Amino acid sequence: MTLTYRGIHYHPTPNPTPVWGPVWGLGTYRGAPIPFRSLAVVPPQPEADLTWRGVFYHRADAPVPVPIPAPINSATVPIAAPTVFDRARNLLSRRHQKQRQRERAMLMRLDPT
Repeated sequence: MTLTYRGIHYHPTPNPTPVWGPVWGLGTYRGAPIPFRSLAVVPPQPEADLTWRGVFYHRADAPVPVPIPAPINSATVPIAAPTVFDRARNLLSRRHQKQRQRERAMLMRLDPT
């Protein structure tokens, strides 16, 4: 059977039926019990020759990730926790900013132009 999508004809390829593994958990969805399972066999991803903005690329198996060495930890300097005075100043400045923003919004509503 030949299908057409936006003027391009193609033959459909059937997807393999998944093989489920054992149930590893149970849950409920809208009052109905739902079993949580994982795939016993992961189906292979289809290969495709694709074009994006005129550049051809081939989608196949993902490349093997290269391990990145962890950085060597250096001496860390502890950061002082904010004092009550700093927190109060921050709270006051935020409150003032929000009040100014609210005033500007109200003035914009009154402006006829």
